[in-house]
Amino acid sequence: MDHERIELNINDDLEQYKAELWKGLSLEELKKACLVLLGTSLVFLFLRFVCYLPAVICLWVTMLLVTPMALLLFLRVQGLTLRVYGKRLWAARFDEPLCFVSDEVDLPKPVAKVSRKQKRTARRQERQEYQAHKKLLKERKKEDKAKAKKEKRNRQKGTKKHGNLS
Repeated sequence: MDHERIELNINDDLEQYKAELWKGLSLEELKKACLVLLGTSLVFLFLRFVCYLPAVICLWVTMLLVTPMALLLFLRVQGLTLRVYGKRLWAARFDEPLCFVSDEVDLPKPVAKVSRKQKRTARRQERQEYQAHKKLLKERKKEDKAKAKKEKRNRQKGTKKHGNLS
């Protein structure tokens, strides 16, 4: 039996996937392009027939006015349009965070400030305690060595008195 295989091509990067509607543009991008073209033509017509400016000047002014609008709609920063990115940046920098303080929870008491002098004395005391502890360890080590030496001597004397018992 010959089974036909169906192969599905799946994009590796699903976040960058977009449904194409016309000439590689998605529906959203197509709407934005139409909006830019409409804005461009309205600005040009206003300058040409209401302000009575020459066509060349109207074209240059129109390009200068419409270019930021097109950038806001099409340019992407970190996967977001400039408008959405700007909103999030504004919210992160200037909006107050929402905080809820419960009456049931006791907040920690603020830590008292410690002066430099108190810090120095605390460090000095810690060093002294460390030195004392170190000295105590050395003394215990000496005592253990002396005890081990004494036991070794006693064992050697015991074998000499009684002879070799093996």
